[in-house]
Amino acid sequence: MPSDYLIIFIALISLSLLNLAFLLIVYLRQNRILNRFKFILSGKEGESIEDALRENLKTMKDMEKEREEVKLLEESIIRLFPDCLQKLGVVRFKAFPDIGGDQSFALALLDGKNNGVIISSIYGRDDSRVYAKPINEGRSSYNLSSEEEEALKKAIG
Repeated sequence: MPSDYLIIFIALISLSLLNLAFLLIVYLRQNRILNRFKFILSGKEGESIEDALRENLKTMKDMEKEREEVKLLEESIIRLFPDCLQKLGVVRFKAFPDIGGDQSFALALLDGKNNGVIISSIYGRDDSRVYAKPINEGRSSYNLSSEEEEALKKAIG
């Protein structure tokens, strides 16, 4: 009988040692996972991931506010844009056959609604003359020279 107790005692000690080994393995794995978790949760310069997320959320809210401001500014610019100078057409030409170089020019300056002006300069040996003709919806109430017509067509596209 004493040998039966001895076998049971040895079996219990063996089971206890196996249980202890199992607990040691579980503890080491848990410790490794805990260290990884701490590493993941710690951000740059020791801040927690929660602090980093709060900072990112604040930055996103600030960026959303700035985006709304930019959107309002863009809308106001778009409202002004059709009245701004947008189109340009230039034609250089020789006004007189005895003058060298294309010193004369016709310049069409138009907004988004094809309103604007044509400025022409006629260069001569002794003088130079400048003319301005208004343009309304792509047309002028004044007669245009062929060079002015070409500049207007270039500007309108």
